[in-house]
Amino acid sequence: MAMPPYRTTDHYDRSYKPYVVFVCSTLIIFIIIMPSSLLGIIYVEIMREFQSSASEAALMQSLFRGISFGGGAFGGVVIRWAGEFPCMMVGSIVGCLCFGAAAFAENLITVVLLIGVGAGSAFVFPLLLSFTNIGHAFPASTASKFMSFITMGGGLAMIVTPYITNLLIGHFGWRGAFLMFSGFFFHLVPLGVAVKLNFPPADEKRDESKKFQCSDQTTVFKYGGFVVISMQMVLYGMFGYVEPWFLPDYLLSKGYTKDDAALLLTIIGVASLVGRVLAGLLDPFFRRTKIIYHWSYMFVVVALGHAAFPFFVSVYPVLVVASVVFGLQFGLFISQMSPITYQTLPWNLYPTGIATVFTLYGGFAVVGGYICGYICDVTGKYDYVFYVSSLASMVCGFGSILLYAVDKARHKDGDSPLDKTIEISVITKP
Repeated sequence: MAMPPYRTTDHYDRSYKPYVVFVCSTLIIFIIIMPSSLLGIIYVEIMREFQSSASEAALMQSLFRGISFGGGAFGGVVIRWAGEFPCMMVGSIVGCLCFGAAAFAENLITVVLLIGVGAGSAFVFPLLLSFTNIGHAFPASTASKFMSFITMGGGLAMIVTPYITNLLIGHFGWRGAFLMFSGFFFHLVPLGVAVKLNFPPADEKRDESKKFQCSDQTTVFKYGGFVVISMQMVLYGMFGYVEPWFLPDYLLSKGYTKDDAALLLTIIGVASLVGRVLAGLLDPFFRRTKIIYHWSYMFVVVALGHAAFPFFVSVYPVLVVASVVFGLQFGLFISQMSPITYQTLPWNLYPTGIATVFTLYGGFAVVGGYICGYICDVTGKYDYVFYVSSLASMVCGFGSILLYAVDKARHKDGDSPLDKTIEISVITKP
């Protein structure tokens, strides 16, 4: 998995082709994020049809999100071995077929295996390649900005998917919805072909970047900032996505309608899109100070947003505000995963670092979905799920605050900051 500037001629930089890659990568993100929203709604229908517990049904969406995001390290190895275009094609087609086959499943285990494991494993490749494609197509000076902007596709998906899913379920049931989405996901194939046709020419530097050293996997953890980011990804992966996962069923249990739940999910999607746009527009501001330091206060705001749902569940306007807060922070955090890793590690370790970040985030999302569902099964309500998510966000914020305090103390004492292996200063070097 390689990402730095790979153009061999200035002619490619001045052509329209990098922007074709950008648009296609944005649409790929749009399609890959759609299941995260639709599964939160179909989850309710599946739980009722198969009479399953919340923790069992939650495996479908947590496995999908966990594997599709968390398979970065495995996906990178396969891409180096098989090539980018074959992985894009095979992953897209297999993912579509898994959604189509799930429409005919006769039990929950089959649905979980097809959607969570099958489609999740297949969509690792389009998701990962959408980011690496930007690194190929744009120079290092602008790649970070475009990596943030392509996540707007995910924000758009979170806006339109809830209403589309409700509409399809109303007309065709959840099985028909799976079939319809399966056909739509097939658009990944022509998008992959379009990227291939507009890709920059290969050069020696790109070939060298495919070489992987096992020592890189341990070296990234010698950097203090990356250790903190890893801790945050573990907690954020487990408890940071509870609203799209459980909010529909939670609101229905409190007497709200499906339309009320769909409206909040759409608000989350709109706010998420705004957050992703802000991440790109405010990139110069975030680059003046380490992004990880900004996460200190951002996670505190997130914690308050999580806690607002159970505290003010009977006050719908407050739920709207809490949905806006969640959507904004989710858009910012997702958009900043790649830049914050880029900012924390040397360039030669960046591919390993971003794969590790995705693996930690996605891998613990699998565990988190089950844990949150289990909390609901034990307590009989979702309130404590939101409280735990709030506490986890506070811990994440404290990690950034601690990093900032230690860094300032080291500078004041004239010592090298944090680790002897890297300088993590309050103000980044140009």
